[in-house]
Amino acid sequence: MAVKRVLHRVVNEPRLLLAVLVADFLLASGLYWAIEGTGPVASMWWAIVTGTTTGYGDYSPVTTAGRGVAVLFMLSMLLLVLCAGAHFTRAVLHDPDAFTDAEQREMLGLLRENNALLRLQVEHDHGPQALEQALAPVHHPRQQEHP
Repeated sequence: MAVKRVLHRVVNEPRLLLAVLVADFLLASGLYWAIEGTGPVASMWWAIVTGTTTGYGDYSPVTTAGRGVAVLFMLSMLLLVLCAGAHFTRAVLHDPDAFTDAEQREMLGLLRENNALLRLQVEHDHGPQALEQALAPVHHPRQQEHP
């Protein structure tokens, strides 16, 4: 459950997602540096080129462990970039005038309350059967006869 909560937070909080993206780059470049024996600048270059799927090919892992790091890094970046794209899309397509679920529930409650008050008023003014008689054509439409 703890892993699910952490993943949910990372996916749904843009700042946390950005922090994880940066940490992923730093971790991958650090592991590449340690495993492949390149310098810090070359390792960061490799992480940026690999993580953005540019793939110039000037640096690539030679060891099995380095290739394993590369595969995990590519997969993690794929997922993280998809999450970032979803955040961007949601921000661009967000409709500030759209009703929230809470607003819709509030409106439904008000409509039900108004409906009850109107029913009471009609029954008070015209008798208990007036509303049913007025709504009968709506609730029980006449059957059309077919020739």
